[in-house]
Amino acid sequence: MSEAGREAVDAFLDALAHQRRASPHTLAAYRHDLDRLLHFAADKTLEALRSHDIRAMVRALAGQGLS
Repeated sequence: MSEAGREAVDAFLDALAHQRRASPHTLAAYRHDLDRLLHFAADKTLEALRSHDIRAMVRALAGQGLS
């Protein structure tokens, strides 16, 4: 997981917390899912991810019974 990826997730969650007043549970769920995405796409930056990468992650989660 890259430092830039973590910083982007932190900035996104901070915006959700302050602009949208997201609940702590929502923020925790988003962080969990985004951390999983960063781990799944460890060799790519967030900017380099494309829709097929997201679909591949969802397929992998479905294969584990998690989506």
